[in-house]
Amino acid sequence: MYQYASDIKKKKEIIKEEIDSLHMKECTFQPKSARGEKVRSMQEFLEDQVKFQKKRKENLNKVAEDRNCKAEELIVPLPAIDEYSRTIADKKRADLPIYERLYAKSKKPAPAPVKDVCILHRENCLGDQENTSARGRPRHSFVQRCR
Repeated sequence: MYQYASDIKKKKEIIKEEIDSLHMKECTFQPKSARGEKVRSMQEFLEDQVKFQKKRKENLNKVAEDRNCKAEELIVPLPAIDEYSRTIADKKRADLPIYERLYAKSKKPAPAPVKDVCILHRENCLGDQENTSARGRPRHSFVQRCR
C-alpha cells in the first residue's frame, strides 16, 4: 500500500513538471544571470561608490561654476561717478546730517497749483457763455499747464 501511494505521488509530480514545462515553452524571456560574469567583492563595490561620489561632486561643482559665470555675465555694472562729481556731492552733503537735510527738504513750499489752459487760446479761458458747460468751463479741449 505504501508503494502504491508513493507511485501516485511520483506520477503527480511528473505531471506537474510537464505542465510547468508547457507553460514555460510559451515564455521567450531568458534572464541573464551573473553566473558567467565576474562578481565584485565588497571592497571593489566600495571603491566604485567612492569614484562615483567623486565624479558626482565634480559635475555638481562644474554646473555651479557655469551658473555663476552666467550670472556674472548678466550683471550690469553700475555707472561710476568721477572724482570731481564725488567731491561736489560730498561738499553738499557734509553740511547737514541726512535726517536734517531730508527734514529741510520736506519743509520746502509746495509747487504752484496746476491751471487749466485752453488749447485754442493758449491761455486761461472761460469762453463764451453759450460754449460753457454747467460748471462754467468752456466746452473745447483743455490741457493742464503750470503757470
